[in-house]
Amino acid sequence: MTETIQKEDKETEEIKEAKKAGYWDDLSQKGKRDAEIKEQLAEIRTKAKTELFNTEVTRERFESNFIPNIESQVKNILDPYDLPEEETTRRVNEMIEEQEELFEYAQMNAYGEIAFNSYQAYKIFDGLKSSIYEGEFKLRSDKIEIRFIDPSRIQLTKITFNATTFRFFQEGKVAVNMDDLAKALKATKSEKSITTIIFTETELKITKCSTELDIPIKDTLSAIDIEIEELPMETLLSLKFPFTFKLTKEQFNYILKHTDIHSEVISITATPEQLLFGQSGQIGERTIPLEKSKIAELSLNPKLLLNHEDDKQTDLPHEARCGYSLAYLRLVSKMLYLLDKSDTITFHMKTDHPLLVEIRIPLRHIKQGEIGKLLIRNFIGPRMIDASDEIEEVEDEF
Repeated sequence: MTETIQKEDKETEEIKEAKKAGYWDDLSQKGKRDAEIKEQLAEIRTKAKTELFNTEVTRERFESNFIPNIESQVKNILDPYDLPEEETTRRVNEMIEEQEELFEYAQMNAYGEIAFNSYQAYKIFDGLKSSIYEGEFKLRSDKIEIRFIDPSRIQLTKITFNATTFRFFQEGKVAVNMDDLAKALKATKSEKSITTIIFTETELKITKCSTELDIPIKDTLSAIDIEIEELPMETLLSLKFPFTFKLTKEQFNYILKHTDIHSEVISITATPEQLLFGQSGQIGERTIPLEKSKIAELSLNPKLLLNHEDDKQTDLPHEARCGYSLAYLRLVSKMLYLLDKSDTITFHMKTDHPLLVEIRIPLRHIKQGEIGKLLIRNFIGPRMIDASDEIEEVEDEF
């Protein structure tokens, strides 16, 4: 009897193993099938999007020709897979709903759309408006960019939004007054709301929706005509800086707070062991040393200290020194509102070159958490270290 029980147990285990193997085989086949369907449906989406945005599709043509054609294509893809009728119907309806939504964006001539926390959206543009009076948004396939150079040509700024909530429709650009944009986006820290911005040829369409009350607030902000000169951003981004250092928001603001007595210009000297911030004027001078141990990062690539005319020298001092306008560094500090005091700002420095200041801010969505990054790159042109308190005309470094 014991042998019979053992035999039955063995048979039961074999059945279980067979079922398990069958389960994984079925799962593998399903995964392969879904991948094939996804790839084919993606092709339909791409072609449909191109047609909607690059040809004139009227409402009548959309309903009488475009949608039936899409429905037929989807069914032709799904039929060979012998899916349950409910799944086929669901997939067809999902595709139709997508195309109906896309048609509305095409009618707006929309370039793209992004959504993130309302308070964050407000604070970003409220901080940028001090530097950027009129901003032009450029929408690319994977990001949104803003480029700006101030009238004095001392500060050049490039801002990049990368977010999973960004939906790209077509390349384009639209310019708006940044102060007006900040006003339209105004939100309080306690608000639990999501702001969606749709970029179109003639305006920005802004919707702020409370997640608690489900009450949408809708705004439009008219585009403005501005002439933006071609900026040498690629040239600047190709620069190699020997020194990189990081300061916390608290350190950076503390230094700015205590360097407004002797001059409008602050000198920065970087060595492998310390940073030295200094000022001099008619009444005296001030220095603020910061040792490497007190800095989040202070690194040097000595090869990048050399210029072409110096490449035969081997005894160059391992330091970089340059002066920069306090006024423009303060403008950078206004872009830091969304950072915690312990968050860091990255600086890249080389003697007699623009100072590159990089700010990285995580973009957040109430329902989805962190959705991407906002990267702000500021290039601040060098100043004469012994410049007077008057802001003088400076050489165009850009």
